[in-house]
Amino acid sequence: MPRDPQHREADDPVTVLVGRLERAVVASRRQRRELARELEGDLREAVSARVEAGEPEHAAAAAAVAEFGDPAAIARELSAAMLADHG
Repeated sequence: MPRDPQHREADDPVTVLVGRLERAVVASRRQRRELARELEGDLREAVSARVEAGEPEHAAAAAAVAEFGDPAAIARELSAAMLADHG
């Protein structure tokens, strides 16, 4: 039986990480959306490279997310950078 798309998204490590960061970063809604799109693109490229090298997609996504680092620390750093840029 096929799983519904929302359930699949909830299982995707990249989607989960990007959603967490988008919610956690202190910035305008527009800035958060732009940041999320950019981060997701970078992570999807990393996943694609791993898949092309023979890694299963879910494992590749999990590895890319793990290499990305601690989401809370990244959100703090991105928030500080956004605030500094817009003073």
